Amino acid sequence: MLRALQESGGTSPNGSAIAAAVSGVPVTAACLRNATAVAAWMVQQGWGTAERPISIIPAGEQWPGQDAVRPAIEDWIGAGMVVSALAEAGAGPLSSEAAAAKTLYDGLTDVPGFVSECASGRELADMGFGNDVAVATELDTSAAVPLLVQGMFVDGVAFRRAV
Repeated sequence: MLRALQESGGTSPNGSAIAAAVSGVPVTAACLRNATAVAAWMVQQGWGTAERPISIIPAGEQWPGQDAVRPAIEDWIGAGMVVSALAEAGAGPLSSEAAAAKTLYDGLTDVPGFVSECASGRELADMGFGNDVAVATELDTSAAVPLLVQGMFVDGVAFRRAV
């Protein structure tokens, strides 16, 4: 999803551009590390129904040295984890695309291993960022719910309590 939805500790250029272009609805940042927390928060806010659907955007990534975006399997896996958590929290109905992402995630037995062996994972490891891949694939280790408010991501849980 989105790299905007896939980075709880920061966003990629693609996800950042997508997040900045959205208006009129809440924008959160979800990833493998916080998928369940973000999904639970969205359902608690009343999102994830036919009347208030959720869009999950696997943003892809820049081709090295080119002005083109490539699909990123790790983004689809992250999207699938969020969809899986949303479904478990009672959200639905799921679109065909959401169901496909969920099926991908649910079918993996070793998400960290799969991501570390995908093109992006190998590319990052080759550039010396293998530890970053390991941290990025720590499943549900964060309760953070980054919420975009006036151009900045803030703590969604604390922000909604204060509103």
